[in-house]
Amino acid sequence: MAAIYFNLTAQAWARLRRSWHLPVTAPLLLQTYFYGPLRSVAAAIQSLVVGSAPMADAEAIFVLGFWRSGTTLMHELLAADKRFCFPSNYACFHPHHFVFTEKAASTLNTGEVRRPQDNMTTGWRTPQEDEFALLSLGARSPYEGLVAAGDFGRTLMLADPEDLRAEERKKWEAAFVQFFRAVRFANGGKPMVLKSPPHSYRVRTLRRLLPRARFIVMVRDPSEVFESMMKTYRAFTLRYGLVPGLPNRDLRELILNERLRCEEKLQSGLSGLGEDRLAVVKFEDLTAAPVAVLEGIYRQFSLGDFEASRAELVKKAGRGCGSGWSASLPPLHWQVRLTIAWSDIFRRYGYQPRC
Repeated sequence: MAAIYFNLTAQAWARLRRSWHLPVTAPLLLQTYFYGPLRSVAAAIQSLVVGSAPMADAEAIFVLGFWRSGTTLMHELLAADKRFCFPSNYACFHPHHFVFTEKAASTLNTGEVRRPQDNMTTGWRTPQEDEFALLSLGARSPYEGLVAAGDFGRTLMLADPEDLRAEERKKWEAAFVQFFRAVRFANGGKPMVLKSPPHSYRVRTLRRLLPRARFIVMVRDPSEVFESMMKTYRAFTLRYGLVPGLPNRDLRELILNERLRCEEKLQSGLSGLGEDRLAVVKFEDLTAAPVAVLEGIYRQFSLGDFEASRAELVKKAGRGCGSGWSASLPPLHWQVRLTIAWSDIFRRYGYQPRC
């Protein structure tokens, strides 16, 4: 099966090839030296058109949470409110020129497909996580590990811009601001809803760039999250990986430790936020009573008249957007290890270990 390539700029491809041991193939060279430069030029032109509007007054809601915690469901439900804008699938995978091309592309391609990791439906107009856009624009990202699959552990260390070298940190911030401004520009300056698990590592940076941002933390049964993350890694690296992925045991060890590192970064970044800017939502509560949970968030964040958007949210909640939810559990000896290693996480969010 041939690899499917992300739409990276020339600089992004060059850095990936310098950083990781990727195969030298004709299609990859074509991406690096032909398509990549075209995307770089398109991104520069788009940035000139969008301009450099200030961000201090921008309204944004970030949906945070470790991978497989229900962030996609929350993102899609909030995005059903037409008072908000969001990065679409098309924008995230074509961040260099979507301001000019998204409308036409969405008109020509309105079909939906199933996501490889959970069978949820997605299409060009569906909300998507902006991490794919940042990766494509040349920001350092843990999603480099979807391409350099065998180095996933090291790529996860790229999640927090504060851990990067000064030059890379500035490039990350520039890429984020560039994409945020473009989405905002394309949507008339509406408040934006974004979601990306890697944002959980970088709340301090996001709070500095967007001082008025609010944050929703999604949590889910840790045992289910652990096993679902295994499936997600396999699905994405099979689709995008250019080298073999990690063995199962190594991957489980990595996830076990990474969840703790993510939680430490998350709690540090959220420190000091009041209830008007921070909400914690259980995935189980959201799936059981989505409209009631959303109404509570609107009230907590003072997001305006919930009744104005109730009909759309009820419609979205009833459309079966979570039809792909299925919970698998780790093998018994890994459940025991989770109970010990993640005891604080179980306790903090009110979950009972499975053994």
